Amino acid sequence: MKVSQLISLFLLLGSLALSEIISPEWRIDWNPGIPGGFPDKDFQVNVLDYSAVGDGEADDSQAFINAIKAIPEAGGVLFIPEGDYLIQKKISTDKGVLLRGEGFDKSRLFFDLDGRNENCIEFVKYDRGAWTDALEGFTKGSTTLIVNNSEWFAAGDFIELQQQNDPDIMYTRPE
Repeated sequence: MKVSQLISLFLLLGSLALSEIISPEWRIDWNPGIPGGFPDKDFQVNVLDYSAVGDGEADDSQAFINAIKAIPEAGGVLFIPEGDYLIQKKISTDKGVLLRGEGFDKSRLFFDLDGRNENCIEFVKYDRGAWTDALEGFTKGSTTLIVNNSEWFAAGDFIELQQQNDPDIMYTRPE
């Protein structure tokens, strides 16, 4: 083995030995995607119909914004044909919009927010009800959540859970 190979091997093994490993009790099985697949949507708009270019050079932000505005409140699909789409403004909606392209290697979005500290895409709807306390079932592996007032919930509802952060677990810099 050459000296350079030995040094590379030493550095690799050393970095592995010093790296932090997440303990098993904090790990989860990650299964990305939507259980059951993407929902069917009756309404679809094509971003090209709203003047998107998809050449990676022209700013397609307004075309995306206008196409999303054309989707009804009930939601729909924003179809993004093959192309490289440069987006220089934040895209935001409170509707149920499904972004559908022709594949990860064909429909590509490139965001250049010129250093602004904002999200590229936001799906936000502040349609909140009252808060209720979760009493049990908020531990890893639990499949049931016991709440203080269950009459506020119905099958198929989305819920938002909030908790106080434990600084000993959550923060790498306590300050």
